[in-house]
Amino acid sequence: MIRRPPRSTPSNSSAASDVYKRQATRCAIARKTEGGKIEAIYCHFDGYPEYTGRMLVEHYNSPEAVEELLSYGDASYIGSTLELCEFYHRDRKESWKDVGTRVFDSEDEFFEWAYFCGAEFVYLFDGSMWRCFDRQGYEIKLEKYVRG
Repeated sequence: MIRRPPRSTPSNSSAASDVYKRQATRCAIARKTEGGKIEAIYCHFDGYPEYTGRMLVEHYNSPEAVEELLSYGDASYIGSTLELCEFYHRDRKESWKDVGTRVFDSEDEFFEWAYFCGAEFVYLFDGSMWRCFDRQGYEIKLEKYVRG
């Protein structure tokens, strides 16, 4: 399934068309469960550490908050609150079967899926903190992207 933002109007000056023109930076967002599995979602826009990394560290920094974020399934983008996020199932009424939270048996399986779906960045919550990796698997320190 190809994901594109909605176009509410054909006007070249509309906010909707500006969003449509914006380049997608895909990411995968996940957490390790107590049972050792990985729960994950896909996020289409603004996946770079300066935005999504900062959002996750500043606003989704507890196990409960991360679990709730992931419970909505794949997202078009992440905001500072769940109300400011756009989720494919909740907001666009796409089928949960297609856009629901995925569960993987291992980190290797999760990273393979993330690479396959085109994620340029991968975020993994280990129960106490977020870790970020680029497409080549190198870890990126998120501390420099968090407001101090």
